Amino acid sequence: MKVVSVINYKGGVGKTTITANLASEMVCRGKRVLVIDLDPQTNLTFSYMKVEKWSKIYEKSKTIKYWFDSIIDGTKPVPRFKDLVVNENGVDLICSHLGVN
Repeated sequence: MKVVSVINYKGGVGKTTITANLASEMVCRGKRVLVIDLDPQTNLTFSYMKVEKWSKIYEKSKTIKYWFDSIIDGTKPVPRFKDLVVNENGVDLICSHLGVN
């Protein structure tokens, strides 16, 4: 397994675009890819699906925020990462969330 991270403190340098394109190209080459969207703007998530689909199907219980909230609140069982993964266009994705709290 190889891990590739796209990180830069500066905004507007193409992190989201390069991540989406790199992941899609690797899938085209037959690789399994997991993308984890940690940006609260959720643009990487929306590179793979429409906002309407995300809000209807994934927003409530299939986001990285849901996982963190489960730990912090302690009011619901902490989901396993594999339960958060959705597959869009061959790319496995853990979605971000637009909410701030």
